[in-house]
Amino acid sequence: MARYPNGRIPSSMLVTVGPEQVLTRATAARWAAMVKEGKRRHGVTLRISSGANGYRTIQNQQQARDYWCARGNCGMAAWPGTSSHGGEYKGRDCLAIDVANWSAIGWSNFTRLCKDYGFQAGYFDGNGKPYEPWHIIDWSPYSMPATAGNARPISTDPGDPEEEDDDMARNVIYKTTDPKYKFRAAVTNDVSGLWVEFVDNQAGTMNELARAYQTGDAIEVTPSMFAAARDAAAAVRPR
Repeated sequence: MARYPNGRIPSSMLVTVGPEQVLTRATAARWAAMVKEGKRRHGVTLRISSGANGYRTIQNQQQARDYWCARGNCGMAAWPGTSSHGGEYKGRDCLAIDVANWSAIGWSNFTRLCKDYGFQAGYFDGNGKPYEPWHIIDWSPYSMPATAGNARPISTDPGDPEEEDDDMARNVIYKTTDPKYKFRAAVTNDVSGLWVEFVDNQAGTMNELARAYQTGDAIEVTPSMFAAARDAAAAVRPR
């Protein structure tokens, strides 16, 4: 049985590891150790995706659900109180992290690194393919790893902007014409393989997407270029 209800871990049990990211102390210690080893092995500093992509309160989960459902994509967010980011999943202690630049070290290296440091990658795999390859789970979020000693979890905020540019591409938003809708748009990242596609008739949605994904202004492309970008994103995701 989980120690706390989903999305309701007391703040006293949490530490800040980024501008909008918090984790339990044990998960933060595992994550910090994994980041350090990832840098040593592969020369890449792994990053938590921007936004509440560590622990999510019940309010965070509701906000995410409302955001995606308003855009006709409810499947992009778990029902509030059921997310593996909430500290509980199907009755088990559980804390998920979304890793922005996992693909910079390759899927096999990433899964091996996760296993070595107490995280499970690929839990939501489907048909033998990673469904959310960026999504990793700590099933022992209150058990401090033996290697952590008494050290406090360290921050994994980006330090050197030049280093970040080396191993993590920024999100980009494309838009193109569509005979059925006022626009068709997609947010993509050519390092992580992210591709989230939208169709909508509300002009304000473009600005909301750009702000949510920190993309900057949308880039107008032809339908063929839009399709090519979608294929390119798919090509870097693990198969």
